[in-house]
Amino acid sequence: MLGLSRPYTFFKVILPVVIQRSFPAYSNEVITLVKDTSLVYILGVMDILKAAKSVSNTMSSILPYVYVGIVYLIIVGILTVILNKMERKIQAS
Repeated sequence: MLGLSRPYTFFKVILPVVIQRSFPAYSNEVITLVKDTSLVYILGVMDILKAAKSVSNTMSSILPYVYVGIVYLIIVGILTVILNKMERKIQAS
């Protein structure tokens, strides 16, 4: 194709376009994964919701669940900012 080798065409022409077009979908999947799955569970540590439940049982309060919700919001917020910056960088190239 236009005198370019197949590997060069793939890595310098086709792959950048594929990454640019598919990155928004992948970043949405990452955000959804974090929202649907406990990040601590992925790391193999006790689930923070389970910890909140045990603390809530001893304290008879809903406050531990509020803290867990705030932690999840912070994690998702940070991931959203990082992925948006990456997406803008990819779109600019």
